[in-house]
Parts: sequence; C-alpha cells; structure tokens
Amino acid sequence: MHRTFRTLDFLPVKCVGCHGLYCKEHYPYAQHNCRSPGIQDKQVPVCPLCNTVVPIRPGESPDERVGQHIDTACKSQPALELKGKIFPNACSLPKCKRREAVLCPCERCGLNYCVTHRNELDHNCEGPQRNQANQRRVSAAGAAAIFRAVFRNSHQSRI
Repeated sequence: MHRTFRTLDFLPVKCVGCHGLYCKEHYPYAQHNCRSPGIQDKQVPVCPLCNTVVPIRPGESPDERVGQHIDTACKSQPALELKGKIFPNACSLPKCKRREAVLCPCERCGLNYCVTHRNELDHNCEGPQRNQANQRRVSAAGAAAIFRAVFRNSHQSRI
C-alpha cells in the first residue's frame, strides 16, 4: 500500500530497490520515489509464438510490446492465421483495401465488396463477371452457387 494512496491491493508488487509493497499504479520507481532506483529489472521479452527477441525502450511495458509484435510483425503460423480470420472478406474494387467481417456480395455481379461499395452504383457494376479461366460469363445460377460455396466455407471455418 502506498502511503498517500490508502488503497489495499490484493496483488501487491514488491519493489526490488526499496523492498516496499506497492499497487500496480505505484510500483514503478518514479511513482513511489524509490530510494534505490539504480537497481532496475532489465527484461528482454521473447515472442511466445515465433521465439524472436522483441526490443523494448526504457519505461515501455514488455507485455504491451510483445502484444504489438504479435499483432503486426509476428511471422508465426498462429499469428498469421489470426490475422487472416479477423476480416477475411476483401473488397473487389481495385483500389479499395477495406476488409469486412461479413460477406457483402453484389446481387448482380456476384463479387464481394465492402459496405461502402456494395451498391451497384458505387462499384460501377457491369453485371455477371467473366470467368478468368475460360473468359465465359458466369450465369446468375453459377454466381449464386459460388456465393453459397464461399459462404458455407467461411461459415464452417468460424466454427
């Protein structure tokens, strides 16, 4: 308990400099005016997924920095799978980079778009799209079958 805070903490942290017990808000050396701040804990955090060392700056929380690493730079398979599952449905408009959590297919052309471009007028819909493999138009029934297959696969992967 810190002298001025007057709050009991169920999980107090012991300062390695002055050996006092402090809450999570007051255990940093600067917060409780530690008499021996020269004794500091030097941590080198390692990512639990890819086992790479994550550099931290003085005063930066190792847990937060490892979390940022997992969210942005981690190359492990679990991190990449997690990134892919968050918003897997990319907009089909060429210059749009948005991804949505749900499918927003155009009823006319069958392509998937973000919420902003889902309307036919917003993506300049040209009707059923040509199949890239043999350059034939996909029928409405074919587009519906493709939509059902994609929807079924994306729904099963979430279960």
